[in-house]
Amino acid sequence: MPGNPNVDFTYQDGHIAVFLDDSSVPAMREAALDVLELPDVIAAYYRDGDRYVRHGPLGPMGRREFSWWQRYGQRLVDTMAADFGPDVVGLLRDDTSYGVIGDHGGHQRLIQEIPMVFSWPGLEAGAKPGVEIRSVDIVPTILRLMGIEADPEHPMDGGAVRLPMAR
Repeated sequence: MPGNPNVDFTYQDGHIAVFLDDSSVPAMREAALDVLELPDVIAAYYRDGDRYVRHGPLGPMGRREFSWWQRYGQRLVDTMAADFGPDVVGLLRDDTSYGVIGDHGGHQRLIQEIPMVFSWPGLEAGAKPGVEIRSVDIVPTILRLMGIEADPEHPMDGGAVRLPMAR
């Protein structure tokens, strides 16, 4: 990124988020390649509407890191895709941060695997839901438990997860 006059703003932690003055596809692709030159970047993406497109080669990763990235990288990067989201995203190697790890999120396993406990009358004690729950699923899940319908005028990114109920 050093020397790229098109960079308007960046922030970094477990990933690098880049906002550009010119967010045309050619400019975003060029910036994604610039991001790949930064230390410990494993993958770079540019925004295409409500998703990101990986651009350029992959950086070096260990076997576990690669497996995690393959399984979750695209889905986690796509959670940032919005009109106000970064134009370019660079994912960093595990145990690497350009700031405070987890400060603004990131894709790394350490940042994503957060223990979560729900307590509610009727839930089965100690049960696991059998599906992955993301932080964006918490509010829809709680609304469902409370019997409150989500407002279709204000859609949420996540969805309600069915939690195991006591018999």
